[in-house]
Amino acid sequence: MRIVKALRHSSIEEFIKYDHNSAKWPLTMIGGVVARVLGVRRSYARQLSIVSAMFRVGWRGSSALAVATVDRLYLSDSKAGENITEAALADLGPCERTSKFFNDPKLMLDGIVTVLRNPGDASKGVIIINYNAYFLPFLKFYDVEKILERFHLILEPSWAGLCEADILAFTQFKAPILVQAYEPRDFAFIEQLRSNLIPVDVGPSWFINHDMFHSPEAGVHRPIDLIMVAGWARFKRHQAFFTAIAPLVKQDPNFRIALVGYPVDLTKEDIQQMAADAGVQQVVEFYEWVTPTEVADLLRQSKASVLWSKFEGNNRAIIESMLCDTPVVMREGHNYGVKYDFVNEHTGQFASENDLCDVVSGLIERQPTMRCRNYIMEHRSAEAATERLAEAIDAIELLHPQHRESPSPSPLAVKVNELHGMSYFRQSGVDFKESYTWLGSHVLK
Repeated sequence: MRIVKALRHSSIEEFIKYDHNSAKWPLTMIGGVVARVLGVRRSYARQLSIVSAMFRVGWRGSSALAVATVDRLYLSDSKAGENITEAALADLGPCERTSKFFNDPKLMLDGIVTVLRNPGDASKGVIIINYNAYFLPFLKFYDVEKILERFHLILEPSWAGLCEADILAFTQFKAPILVQAYEPRDFAFIEQLRSNLIPVDVGPSWFINHDMFHSPEAGVHRPIDLIMVAGWARFKRHQAFFTAIAPLVKQDPNFRIALVGYPVDLTKEDIQQMAADAGVQQVVEFYEWVTPTEVADLLRQSKASVLWSKFEGNNRAIIESMLCDTPVVMREGHNYGVKYDFVNEHTGQFASENDLCDVVSGLIERQPTMRCRNYIMEHRSAEAATERLAEAIDAIELLHPQHRESPSPSPLAVKVNELHGMSYFRQSGVDFKESYTWLGSHVLK
């Protein structure tokens, strides 16, 4: 009963947040009025929170409202933005992800805060921070002003919707800061602010270890028909997926589904009950807390992969699937409804609840002739993302006379993303030991 009530509540919440958003401009207008009243009362953090929430889900008119609000709070009247940041930092306490950093901030280095280039005589070094959860701790624990004198900074958000206090806090600095903005809507938002934040159109899913996630050997049998790599979480929409795929399972009792995940706000037992409620439990096999190597192996055993969430970040599992030559089914309307160019005739297809079964059947039939990995390696690899970041940094440095005639700086290291942080791709952090030592010496006392 608990899970049924929770799912019913989730469905209502999903409808309010994500369905028919182009028609929700009256809600944006009402929210805008409330936000302005809060601004008059100088409740700036609550004002930003309301505007951020509407922008994140994409209600019509929320982009313009977000740009105007951020301009007033952070850019025209920087004191309001500073107050929001100061209050957020004062309230920032340890959580499961960050508690160890409160005890020793240096543990953020080489994994959460990662050096991509050492400083040179005529060029800055480059560091990158991934996951929103670590942006404010970096500000809280480190002398960022000093660090920005010696390093370029790249922020890698973990969720779509970039009108967030933990990102906007970085507008307080004069130095340009790169922000990965993989959704066109987020890219436009950051660009329209005309602040020190500079958008780059790459995201976390670009940085996949393609040595680990690779194609199976030719002719290898794929016993799994469909795989979903997703934490046991409501927003992953397992129940909706089971309901939509049930007709195909009924038609083919030998159909095999693999679920790979770990507990988030649901448990494996919750997901098993959902499968039973939809009548598909007999074809579903569960894999909990498996290693990345095991995930890659399961993807290579699968004919197709599915992502069925309505809204989240820049999902890595779909690119991991494609690198294993496993085409992906992605729910139509995902995030802001962009028809992503990497979901195409070579890599997969969009589907709705009404045609999921047909799309899956078609992809399974076509899979042996599809070349997903080739497309990703050419257009969306970790190396390609690193080149885009390097080009953005070059453009920044060309604006400063001291860099125009300087020797070419060393290239950026290629990093890859893992479940709990970053690591280097075919390189060692030892190459950046001096940079990490220097950064560690700038922990605030």
